Amino acid sequence: MSRHSRDSVGAFSNRTVVLALLLLVGGGVTASAGQTACLENGGSEEFHYKWRLRGGLSWIARIAFPTSGVAVMETSQDDEKMLSSVLEISVPSRPDFYRYESEIDPADDRTMMTNHSYRWGGRERHDRTEFDYEKGLSRRERQKEDSVDKSIRQIPKAPLMDVLTGIQFLRTSADEIQEEFDTEIYSDGKFYQVSFRPVPREYFAFGGETWRTRCFEIVAAKNAREPWSGGLKVCLTDDDRRIPFLISIKQGRLASLELTIEGIGPCDEKTVASVVEKAHR
Repeated sequence: MSRHSRDSVGAFSNRTVVLALLLLVGGGVTASAGQTACLENGGSEEFHYKWRLRGGLSWIARIAFPTSGVAVMETSQDDEKMLSSVLEISVPSRPDFYRYESEIDPADDRTMMTNHSYRWGGRERHDRTEFDYEKGLSRRERQKEDSVDKSIRQIPKAPLMDVLTGIQFLRTSADEIQEEFDTEIYSDGKFYQVSFRPVPREYFAFGGETWRTRCFEIVAAKNAREPWSGGLKVCLTDDDRRIPFLISIKQGRLASLELTIEGIGPCDEKTVASVVEKAHR
């Protein structure tokens, strides 16, 4: 079980008792059987979404920018078992995009690199941060149209997560998250105290079926030194693949990008079904 997951579970109740039980059973949090099958032998997971801008500012934004479009989230694994996760949000027939990218160490549930870039309304920005956990430093490089800004700063000792690492953590740890717990997240160059918490289930119609999901939120911690203005809600299918059917990314206080599932591919569904079946025997 990863270091971050152990700390998270320990926060749910008596830390000593929980950790002792985990050591006795010898179990741990690992990627779901379906996800592992997709990522083996250079494969990838790919989920397609439609998105819509929600909230009080959506009618204002409609004047200058589109308020709906498409998105793709892809996760792959390299030879060293490191995960690469990319979420790109765009509008058909336009060059504009928002792109989130993370390199994730699944052994520690921590972000090794995070990059947020966009090209929208004639403006362009790339904001990349790499984390050196041995030295306790982050190296950030921000590129705008006519400038590059580099900075180095210390990072907290705990493993760090960004938005995509947070989604990955929820997918691999959903069964253990029964109560709210606090941790830290990295967003736009800052470290924020946040709470992970389960919220009521939701149901989605997809592929001629009704799917039951388990939903979670990442929000600013109640006593955070500097409250996070962002937020994240994720609803995962209640099966071995834990597919994110809904991803809602809060943008400030009055708006959010809501992504709902529209397609799944190109993972071999026969391979996934075989692995899941074996896992349940």
